[in-house]
Amino acid sequence: MSGPRTSEFKYQVLITAILFFGLFFIEYPPLFLAGYWSWGYWPHKILSGVFIALNLYLTQYSVRRWGFFHRAPEADAEKVDEPSA
Repeated sequence: MSGPRTSEFKYQVLITAILFFGLFFIEYPPLFLAGYWSWGYWPHKILSGVFIALNLYLTQYSVRRWGFFHRAPEADAEKVDEPSA
């Protein structure tokens, strides 16, 4: 039973990683070319951190909105068997 759940999890992680890195590589090269050479090191690093946080938020929002991650149904304590020693 753990096979399908593991493969489903790998699929979810793969889609999430592709989305995050896709956003990152779309916005980072122009930010690097324009920002690093004209603004200097620290403003570039701060702005890069803001964009990484924004990309994480957009990725999290997107995968939840598109339904890639589903919440498991809550277990009922009366129906769960206790492990035997």
